[in-house]
Amino acid sequence: MKLSTRTRYGFRMLVSIAGAQETTSQPVPLYPIAVQQNISFKYLEKICRILKDKGYLRGKRGPDGGYRLRMPPEDIFLGELVKVLENEMNLIDCCLYETSCSQSPRCPTKQLWQDLRRTIIDRLNTYTLADLIHTPQVCLLEEPDPELSTKWRNSAP
Repeated sequence: MKLSTRTRYGFRMLVSIAGAQETTSQPVPLYPIAVQQNISFKYLEKICRILKDKGYLRGKRGPDGGYRLRMPPEDIFLGELVKVLENEMNLIDCCLYETSCSQSPRCPTKQLWQDLRRTIIDRLNTYTLADLIHTPQVCLLEEPDPELSTKWRNSAP
């Protein structure tokens, strides 16, 4: 399984927006993020439209325009973001679409793929956007520290 650039760039952009929100009440302009992250501005706009439509961002047009998170970073779970940006994060087609394979009703491996998908999403949902902001070297292979988010939230300026 490989996550698309839409997810990888979307995460990086959201970290930038959330980090900037800690120091300003103004909308965060997208162009400086595109330059800093070396990502196409047009591509980031497309990602923003997806996240705006799904209720994660609010945008403001014009010279003082930009984006802000609609909810605190602590309430944005990474597994849910992956599902939004990857269109439900599908390992194989038959996990989400019964008609994609004639073997689907009696496939001996289908449950395995569904369980794996659920496990990945559940694991990602142990982390929030706040975890990425305050601990940029988050490693999903380690067991999550349940007090990690709280510790960083309490020490934030």
